[in-house]
Amino acid sequence: MSATTPSPARVCLVITRMVEGGAQRVVWSLYDRLDRSRFEAVLIAGTETGAEGVLSSVASRPDAVTWEPALMRDANPRQDARAVMRLAQLFRRLRPDIVHTHTSKAGFVGRMAARLARVPTIIHTPHGHIYAPGSEIAGVPDGFRRRCFLAAERVAARWTDCLTTLTDAEREESIALGLCTRERSRTINNGVASDFASVDPAERARVREELGIPQSIPVAMSVGRLDSVKGHVYFVDAAAIVAKDVPDAVCVLVGSGSEEEVLRRRAAELRLGERLIFLGRRTDVGRLLCAADVFVLPSLYEGFGLAAAEAMAAGLPVVGTRVGGLPEVVVDGETGFLVPPKSAEALAVPVVRLMRDVSLRSKLGEAGRRRFRLLFTAQRMVQAFEGLYTECLDRKGRRGQS
Repeated sequence: MSATTPSPARVCLVITRMVEGGAQRVVWSLYDRLDRSRFEAVLIAGTETGAEGVLSSVASRPDAVTWEPALMRDANPRQDARAVMRLAQLFRRLRPDIVHTHTSKAGFVGRMAARLARVPTIIHTPHGHIYAPGSEIAGVPDGFRRRCFLAAERVAARWTDCLTTLTDAEREESIALGLCTRERSRTINNGVASDFASVDPAERARVREELGIPQSIPVAMSVGRLDSVKGHVYFVDAAAIVAKDVPDAVCVLVGSGSEEEVLRRRAAELRLGERLIFLGRRTDVGRLLCAADVFVLPSLYEGFGLAAAEAMAAGLPVVGTRVGGLPEVVVDGETGFLVPPKSAEALAVPVVRLMRDVSLRSKLGEAGRRRFRLLFTAQRMVQAFEGLYTECLDRKGRRGQS
């Protein structure tokens, strides 16, 4: 008589929005790559979008998502209470073994709902703290309301079996703030899909031709949501400095968002013209990166810095700001350069240096690619979460085995 094979454990991944963004790409990568022989994945998300647009992978497979309109990004007590009740009802019907929430708002609402539904295991990944220095909460100013959010996180921590952080520094901060214990926390770095890791000289030439950029000139590129916390105004100002020091250089900005018109006006004021190219929202970022020589991430805050890891996968040296999780992604002087935030001058200096020194670009770019392969692949991230899920299931036992 053969042993009965257990059914796959059901894992519900919960997030407020599936727009083009780092956290959303990570959640989709986890959902899409989980071993289906071991885990049945259910992706639950709110229906809100914005200037960023729907994540391209989701746009091509919308039926893969269980949409919950009450799940919203901004604080709204009435809608949030409704989201808790609707999610609790959904969890009671689905009977998941694990609920894994992502980002702060979905984390609180989703964990409360999972608690009400008596889900056996609750895991939360904040993707960077909303109350960390330099971070922003949509509609929530500094001060009293921010302290209220921190208090709410401490309450939700009581319902959480494991909190996963993107960096070791974030884990230590979480422990110090009373959001988890060392035993109930783990660092799991974000992972980058393999489509960022191919550099084809022929493709590089084609992309540059499409963009109207000569093959021989140096190009600095920045990619991200055009939001004030991403600091792109400093990239625009740095482009003006670069234009003076490297007369044939071009800077490229990829992305859309609430700051786009402000940035375009600033570029016009600086008379950058064709020296700064705005590409808007694109779904072929991996392809675009192969046309660049230097990647710039001017953020005021980054929980991790997924864009930097993507650039490293493409073999680009990264010039980034010394904020949030970036120092654990970019090794200063080895895979790129880290500079203080809010300074166009500080950004411009290493960009100019790299544009002028081809061998240094190559050396740092190759070191970045090696670091990516070692630490930041999607496969490594998914395996780490699968290991955590298995550990939690073994510790608590499983419901729903056949």
